[in-house]
Amino acid sequence: MNSLLLKFENAVAGYGIAHSIPPIDLEIHEGEHAILVGENEKRKAEFMDAVAGKISIPKGRLYYHFSDNYCKADIKKPIASVLARHDFKSLDAEKKFYYQQRYNSSDSENSETVSEYLAKIKSFRKKPYWTIPKVVKRLNLKSLEDEALIKLSNGETRKVLLAAALLKNPAILLLDNPMTGLDKESRAFFNSLIPDISYSGVTIIMNSSEHDIPEEIEKAIIFKNNQPIQKVKTREAERYLQSEEALNIPKEDLEKLMQHNHTAYESIIKMNDVKVKYGNKLILDHINWTVKQGERWALTGRNGAGKSTLLSLINGDNPQAYANEIFLFDKKKGSGESIWDLKAKIGFVSPELFQYFPRHLTCGHVIATAFYLRMVSIPALPNDRKEKILQWMTLFNIDQYFNEKFYSVSINIQRLCLLARALITNPVLLILDEPFQGFTHNQKMYHKKIIDTICEQSDLTLIFVSHYEEEIPESVTNTIRLIDGKQA
Repeated sequence: MNSLLLKFENAVAGYGIAHSIPPIDLEIHEGEHAILVGENEKRKAEFMDAVAGKISIPKGRLYYHFSDNYCKADIKKPIASVLARHDFKSLDAEKKFYYQQRYNSSDSENSETVSEYLAKIKSFRKKPYWTIPKVVKRLNLKSLEDEALIKLSNGETRKVLLAAALLKNPAILLLDNPMTGLDKESRAFFNSLIPDISYSGVTIIMNSSEHDIPEEIEKAIIFKNNQPIQKVKTREAERYLQSEEALNIPKEDLEKLMQHNHTAYESIIKMNDVKVKYGNKLILDHINWTVKQGERWALTGRNGAGKSTLLSLINGDNPQAYANEIFLFDKKKGSGESIWDLKAKIGFVSPELFQYFPRHLTCGHVIATAFYLRMVSIPALPNDRKEKILQWMTLFNIDQYFNEKFYSVSINIQRLCLLARALITNPVLLILDEPFQGFTHNQKMYHKKIIDTICEQSDLTLIFVSHYEEEIPESVTNTIRLIDGKQA
């Protein structure tokens, strides 16, 4: 067996000590890649944070056994992470990116390119295996080298973050749902990288669904409710993860929440020969698309195909919408309606919204921002709105988090809050761009049923984006597919 890499000995992570959970006794050896699976997302997050050194171990010990290959002068442990959110910053004063920045030409120029970003990464190893030429070649980044970070798609961003992590040449690589937001081909490509990562002396610990276990991952670490953490062979993981029964949808409660008194429209969306171009790069090319009221559409295509840009034209986030012939709710874009008039009719979830949503609000107030059409702090909530928010949170089984700070709850709960936010105003048009990222299998099936039930009970118009066919609601009967910015 390879050398011991890290060892938990009767350890309780910083947050977990308040949960009275069993302590962790676990060893991981060099090259022993492990995947964290199970329903308890909070405990998995605590485990990852403990390994990364982000939280304390007030009870028990966590021992690291790093070889002499790493720079001892560096006070940081040789651990790299690829997380659900990135920390890209603008060029001026190192400000963080903000929502909608990628669609504003002047602001989007205030961003490093991929090559500039990667050039700043320092290696933990004295003799690095992963170099810039090697990651560019192995991760197929050549075409993205001169691309501004802010212009990258969700999938492209994850690839660049992985490249940056490899350039650190860590002993341990922590990956939080690395295949989230990746198309089928990109997921297969990621799996093909694991032997190379292993050969380079990097040990992978990844949080993921039990349905996304790469063949090269040998061990599964099981997080089941408040039971002791177990390490088993991945092929044995399924029998330790007997799924809880999927919850039934309370249809009567949902029907009361969905108060649809919508105006009748001839069409919700109509695009005629739409084009979007940034510099010399054509992002969308001759798009013609009509969506009638009550229709349910799947928007599909590989990472970087133009899906997010197409949705930004509808949602009012992209100023190039006004240079095209686009009709929304039977009115030509730019014919007098305000952006707030449009947003009031649209419920929206996307990876970008999750990335940039302010995290200082409570979970209840995050959902409440839907009533005010802005991602800002809001006044005290009237009782009727507070009650409605709690009803939606109860439906989503997250009502206990109403007063919790958004940043303090798991990524999983944050995404559920944003999904509730999209639905709470009973929109005419619901745009769900990869809404189930990071959800457990049961959560995906439950919330998919909620969306289907809403479609059964109403004239809701739906646009749904996912790289997983099983996530697409049964109510979806139409598909538009993009290939390199063109309709397939």
